[in-house]
Amino acid sequence: TLIIGSQAEAGSSSFLRDTVEIAEANHIEHQALSSADLRKRYPQLVGLGDHDAGYFEPNAGFIRPEPLSNLQIALARHAGAEVLQNTAVRGIMPIPGGVEIDGDGVRVRARRIAVAAGRWAGQLLGGRFRDLLSVSRQRTFTFTALDTAAYQSGRFPTLMWFRRSVGDECATVFPLEG
Repeated sequence: TLIIGSQAEAGSSSFLRDTVEIAEANHIEHQALSSADLRKRYPQLVGLGDHDAGYFEPNAGFIRPEPLSNLQIALARHAGAEVLQNTAVRGIMPIPGGVEIDGDGVRVRARRIAVAAGRWAGQLLGGRFRDLLSVSRQRTFTFTALDTAAYQSGRFPTLMWFRRSVGDECATVFPLEG
């Protein structure tokens, strides 16, 4: 994983700086990259500024959520869980010894549950979770690369780029599969 941020005093520099400090405190293998290092190693990155710096963690990566969700469902079934897919949950109420789930025409009592409600988790769980879990806007863009080989896994890492020119918002880029 590659993280790029500005070395300037404001904004994204804190995320980059905090990441480096955490890696060093926990002995996580990483490399600090200057703007010149980034340009040399990743010439496909357009728009690097002289104040941009990078943090590269060679053993990091990302997980595609769909295969992970399918694996978790399969493991839950294997452990004896009953999985109700395509059932809208209207509420979860604590009861003695567990919870009661109110769904589409079904009411289920269970000792334990796993909630994977995405952006609705705070609303569904209520109480303290309503304040802890919030929705943030994530804009998605897709581009067709002129040189697809330059963006293949192995040549191009998962990237988080905090761009000063767009208010320090983070662009996340994934390598192409293939």
